[in-house]
Amino acid sequence: LGKKKEVFDAEVYTIERGLRKAAEMLPMTGDSNVVIFSDSVTTIQRVQDDKLGPGQRMAKNTIEWNKKIVGMGVEIEYQWVPSHKGVEGNEKAYEQAKAAVERVEGTLKLVKGYKGWSMANSLLGETKKRVAGRFLQLKVGHALTGVHLERIKKKESKECWWCGHLTQTVDHLFKWCKKWKRQQDTLWEKLRKKCKMKERGRVPMAQVFDMEEAEKAMLKFLMDTDVGRVTEA
Repeated sequence: LGKKKEVFDAEVYTIERGLRKAAEMLPMTGDSNVVIFSDSVTTIQRVQDDKLGPGQRMAKNTIEWNKKIVGMGVEIEYQWVPSHKGVEGNEKAYEQAKAAVERVEGTLKLVKGYKGWSMANSLLGETKKRVAGRFLQLKVGHALTGVHLERIKKKESKECWWCGHLTQTVDHLFKWCKKWKRQQDTLWEKLRKKCKMKERGRVPMAQVFDMEEAEKAMLKFLMDTDVGRVTEA
């Protein structure tokens, strides 16, 4: 990767290499889908967009490989998995990566405690794995919503299977879906008190997901509903 690179660059590069390897193997395996697993939500977000910022060049390369694979008629799915802590395979991979960094002093730097996504420094680290997973999938937009499932051709319509609304987005599920009105009212009352939020219609869910002080109320909402967990009413 060269000098002046960080762990984030290595994570984006790893996904790029994974897609490249998949493209080479698919003609021989005949598989119809590719699943990319990463414990970094920021990396999953980065490889969806080639905008300016860290990892842009590798993100562009990743997007190109993504297009090539999709052009082969193969579906690609990105899945968040828990961090290395407590997962044997991830623990071993982390130790290997750390050792490699230490062997090449000055090439890479370990970045610790990135505030926006640190599982250890948030309630997510204390939450049941499945609920934390739903939270992060909804945060990045790769979750069981009508919009996402229609985009990856798992459903023919973006319609909300709970209330019949034409478009089931993350905003719709957390704010307006009639199925979860009671839980939504409770959620937004808590957010109003805790985060001093005004009318729910004025606050983008992306902003709410980024607020650490909103996590507790958001996780409780997910525990009390089937949002991001099932795809039928």
